[in-house]
Amino acid sequence: MDDETQRWVKATYYGKDKVEDFDGARFVHGRPASIAPGAWARFVGGAYPPDDHEQADHDALVDRILEADAALSWDEVLRGFVAGFGSWPRGRQTAISSAFARHLRPHAYVPAPDGTARCATCTLPAREEWDRTDAVFRCYWGYAWNEMLEHAVPDLEERVRRGATPDPTDEDCARLRSWLACIGDAPAAETPGQLQARLGKAKIVPGVDKYRRLGMLAALAELGVLPTRMGGRYDAMRSTGDFAAAQATVRGSPRSDVPLPLATWRGALGVDEARARALFDFAL
Repeated sequence: MDDETQRWVKATYYGKDKVEDFDGARFVHGRPASIAPGAWARFVGGAYPPDDHEQADHDALVDRILEADAALSWDEVLRGFVAGFGSWPRGRQTAISSAFARHLRPHAYVPAPDGTARCATCTLPAREEWDRTDAVFRCYWGYAWNEMLEHAVPDLEERVRRGATPDPTDEDCARLRSWLACIGDAPAAETPGQLQARLGKAKIVPGVDKYRRLGMLAALAELGVLPTRMGGRYDAMRSTGDFAAAQATVRGSPRSDVPLPLATWRGALGVDEARARALFDFAL
């Protein structure tokens, strides 16, 4: 997604003059005044038009995630993630998506025992719809999330289509090192929420708010660089039962801003330095 398209998407979906209507099933976006008619025509006719909705059931989600992930190397994923510390925010999400894909295998859908329409084995939904344009844009905007991993489909497929991953800059690598050092200095009882606030005050990574910091920390937890009591998806597939058991050990609402497994990290667990070196030796 090029810079011009990103500006159009931001104005259309998130701008102060956005034109948004609800058709009974989903929001439909019209041309905001900040986008000229000619530019709007290019946007609508381009690779990422507004309201580009896709649907897939559980089995198709699994197949598409595995197919796209197989076309990416871990070198690309990890270098992109380090670039996400400043020069290329797009790289943050794919670390989560590929950690999930690492132990994903084709399997039959098993309804979750809690009654939610998600697979008990992998947590993917029975069926899902998403707006591809918005999902990809949010990756470029620097957000990362691990709670709706059906969005690994637009993330991974776009990474494959775009081709080469930018190399992280020296400054990106320095920021990663500073983040890990800051995390390593955590008081034993520090919570993930307190950690993200402390990282924010340190102002190591520019242009990140609370939610972007939490996404970056969630990626480190999924990779096992932040060791957690639950464990990340880089090391094993996590079922809905795993999430329920881990949630029972965490104070606060399941709707907390801090997702699992990150929510089960505490300052006493620090940083797994061996895992950090194994994954990010090129940056450390």
